[in-house]
Amino acid sequence: MLTGIVFPQTEIGADVGAVRAITQAAEGLGYDYLLAFDHVVGANPARPGPWQGGPYDYRSSFHEPLVLFGFLAGITRTLSFATGILADRYSRFVLMFAGNTVAALTFVVFGLTKSLALYLVVGVIQGLAFAFAHPAKQGFLIQVSPPEWIGTVQGLDTTSMWVGGLLGTLIVPAVYGAISGHVIALCGAVAIAGLAIAAPILWRARATRAEAHSPAAPQEQAVG
Repeated sequence: MLTGIVFPQTEIGADVGAVRAITQAAEGLGYDYLLAFDHVVGANPARPGPWQGGPYDYRSSFHEPLVLFGFLAGITRTLSFATGILADRYSRFVLMFAGNTVAALTFVVFGLTKSLALYLVVGVIQGLAFAFAHPAKQGFLIQVSPPEWIGTVQGLDTTSMWVGGLLGTLIVPAVYGAISGHVIALCGAVAIAGLAIAAPILWRARATRAEAHSPAAPQEQAVG
């Protein structure tokens, strides 16, 4: 298990000496990584509409992660760096299904194309799709799972991926003899079908969870 610290974005300010000191202190204490949040734009409390408040706004100090990590990499030896990806603003559900759908479509293209250039371009698209979908999926699972079941749900998610990979390893070679490279396109089509089945089920789970955590509507009181 790795242990790390969260970079104190809003507290540390722009003092380069303080940034250096806390990072090297973390490394000296034996921490494995430093995490910095990449949500660098805060809301304006004076904007139109209701404002619920929050831990920071547009006046709060944030460090852009890649610039920060570039500096910290030059003053540390063993410390790793990670960003905190916030998917809520764009809906975890949408990011999860959009990313996985695009990834599934790339498999269809892989199975049908004979163009090396297209293959390489689609490979990049697939990587971006997984980069968006995976953290959104992890956040979504936490969002819809009861707190006491989160570990079990995440374990089942990982197990299902490994089982699917095992079945694919056993089935694909046999199917390949009949349809050759088109088997990759078939895998993509199966993934799209699975997403189509899962989407309404998970959408209902999301809606049910949101209703359970929404504040009750105020009751009107009779006057008289």
